[in-house]
Amino acid sequence: MISFVLFIPQYSYTQVCTAVGPSSTFDSNVQSVNLLGDAGTSINYTGCPGVTGLQDLTASQSVSLTTGTPYTANVQFGTCGGNYNSAGEAWIDWNQNNVFENSESIGTWTGLPPTALSPFNFIVPVTALGGVTRMRVTQQEGGTLPLNPCATFTWGSVVDFQVIVTAGAPITCAFPSGLNVTALTSTSADLGWTDNSGSGIANIEWGPSGFTQGTGNLITGTTNNPLSLSGLTPATVYSFYVQSDCGGGDLSYWIGPFTFTTALQGPTGLTCGGATTVFSDDMETNTGWTGDIGIANGQWDFPTANPGGNSLSTGPSGPASGTTYAEYEASGSATAIASMVTPMIDLSSGNFEAELSFYMHAYGAEMGTLNVGVGNSATGPFTTVFSWSGQYQASPTDPWEQIGVDLTAYLGQQIYIEFSYGALGPNWYGDMAIDLVEVKTCVSCPGPINFNILSSDLTSADFNWTEPGAATEWLLEYGAPGFSLGSGTELTSLTQPQNVGGLTPDSFYEIYVRSVCGPGDTSAYTGPIIFNTYNQGIYMDYSSDCPGFGFVDISNTGLDLGLTYNSEVYIDPLPFPILFQGILMNNMTIGNNGGLQLGSTTAQIVAGGLFNNLPDGTMYSWGDILDDETGNVYAQVIGASPNQTLIIQWDNICNFPGSIGAPTVSFQIQIQESGDIYYVYNDAVFGGTNSADDYGANAD
Repeated sequence: MISFVLFIPQYSYTQVCTAVGPSSTFDSNVQSVNLLGDAGTSINYTGCPGVTGLQDLTASQSVSLTTGTPYTANVQFGTCGGNYNSAGEAWIDWNQNNVFENSESIGTWTGLPPTALSPFNFIVPVTALGGVTRMRVTQQEGGTLPLNPCATFTWGSVVDFQVIVTAGAPITCAFPSGLNVTALTSTSADLGWTDNSGSGIANIEWGPSGFTQGTGNLITGTTNNPLSLSGLTPATVYSFYVQSDCGGGDLSYWIGPFTFTTALQGPTGLTCGGATTVFSDDMETNTGWTGDIGIANGQWDFPTANPGGNSLSTGPSGPASGTTYAEYEASGSATAIASMVTPMIDLSSGNFEAELSFYMHAYGAEMGTLNVGVGNSATGPFTTVFSWSGQYQASPTDPWEQIGVDLTAYLGQQIYIEFSYGALGPNWYGDMAIDLVEVKTCVSCPGPINFNILSSDLTSADFNWTEPGAATEWLLEYGAPGFSLGSGTELTSLTQPQNVGGLTPDSFYEIYVRSVCGPGDTSAYTGPIIFNTYNQGIYMDYSSDCPGFGFVDISNTGLDLGLTYNSEVYIDPLPFPILFQGILMNNMTIGNNGGLQLGSTTAQIVAGGLFNNLPDGTMYSWGDILDDETGNVYAQVIGASPNQTLIIQWDNICNFPGSIGAPTVSFQIQIQESGDIYYVYNDAVFGGTNSADDYGANAD
């Protein structure tokens, strides 16, 4: 005699398993499920096209069943492509323990699609718990019975439906459907539903998402559909349930929850008559801002080039204001927390109210948490006044959201505002963006606006501004960058433009201005403006002028830098500081490929490329591969201070490797201590097969 012992596996889980199902949308698939329940309720499902993972329809397909009553679930196991042997099974979680147990299977199937409809006849156990539970139908290509309801596999499908179980006589009052929310704002929402009972009367229970029924806010006997809620909290997730009331104690099942999120709080505006903007920055430059600002991964890229500043499938399609914005660079799986801190914002003269506003764009599947904090120092600590986690916009073209934050508690203080953020990773879909940051308050003496520098030389600078009120006297205060207000040099002005003299040559300063409206009544500070006394403009101008002494050949007198093919060498420190686009540079990297980069000792001087994407301080006098098989690169300083000139000369350089004996070029970059920079070409003709590169055709 041969005996067999059959072990049937039991699957045990502490919560409903949802990380289940197929990884492919092709081939084997549950084709249809039909189950007619009480009070006209039914499940009517049609499959294909396929869905990866769990297809959770518990919020849209629901059926009511009564204990001790027989029902039939008709399931068609099929395919969305090829026909392959499969196994199928369906379960209903009668004891509501979030586990699909073997005893809760209502039918199984095996075969090769297409096959006949499978009628699963079952009786609801009298021991089944009343209330909302879940039905699961699984088809697994190549599977064997009994199926694991929590399995993952390649081909097949897993579909969940809602089942509402009641004990005793079937409920006859049809339950509502189509729960929805309209007219959603930051503090209100209209709750709607479809009344299938015809009674026109409903009970509503609502509260924070995840609340337990019986503990929420209950509204009974309402005839309002939709039902308006007010007094909600901005940026908060809520849920609600609906029950139809057919009269005489005949109530339907509760249906829900339907979950919604209130909108973010926008600026409310100030109610005082003297509202003044004390800070406004539409992120065109990062002047005055501090923190983790740069173009590296995990930093605030600020200002961000538009278009093209953000990565694929994340970030906005354009700015909210102006031409650019600040954006966290999530490339390279960046998750580091990056801080971006405003310049000092002066609320010392503010009265009654103050409000911060800014635009936020949070599109991307890996959005992290943005925290906005307020502190009395640029280095903190910061108290969080606003926080947002996750994606808000659904596409790059969705409009920016303007956020409003009450700053009344900070009146009488000088504050700094920090934007702190880090993406979730592990990819690049977390480019949070910020634009147009403003602070408004109520003041009796409004501060100057449009504060500008007109010009500067070695010992003085001229400034002007617009007076928004009636002040005829102003106070200017200036000092070294980062000085504390009250510790600088003050100057009273009765007219403008105002000259500030007695400055130290070749130095950097920052300056503020405020209005004097009367004794003891002064405005908040406006500024700072950062300027210098290098007798240069903020940005460099371009011209085709040549230096007075032309090409100076240093091939016999200069230092041979020993550069080889595609190599670099750095000079640190430079023989004199170089002011470039308002930034003082003290070192540089020189490359064999006809270029250099100021402000770096580790740069790579590649063979040209898209010059508008190169780091600040990069200069290419030639934009192509140059070789070291002939010629050399030299450096030399000529002249005496303050009229020195640093010359970098590429001498008799050939175009590509293997060009020995071919024509060469000679050119140089001359950087004068006065700030002028020249590209000087002595021989710009290769000729022959390299003639396309003649005359610096690829020069930046």
